[in-house]
Amino acid sequence: MTEAFSGSYPIESRGGEIERLHIQSAAMVPDTERMLELIGVREGWSCLDIGCGPGGIVGLLCKRVGSTGTCGRS
Repeated sequence: MTEAFSGSYPIESRGGEIERLHIQSAAMVPDTERMLELIGVREGWSCLDIGCGPGGIVGLLCKRVGSTGTCGRS
C-alpha cells in the first residue's frame, strides 16, 4: 500500500522514501559540513538549497549563516 501524496515532494508516494532520505541526510552530516567549510559558507551569507527534497542541507546552511544571513529551500 502506498501513502497518499502530500504535494510537497514528488517521490514521497514510495513507502519509506522520506524516512530513507532523512537517514541518508543524517549519515552525510560530517561530509556535508566539510563541504560547506571548503566552500566557505559563513555568517551573513544568503543561501538557497534548490531541489533539496525533504530538507537536504538547509539546517546546516541556516546554522552557518546565522541570524545575520538568510537561508531557504525550494
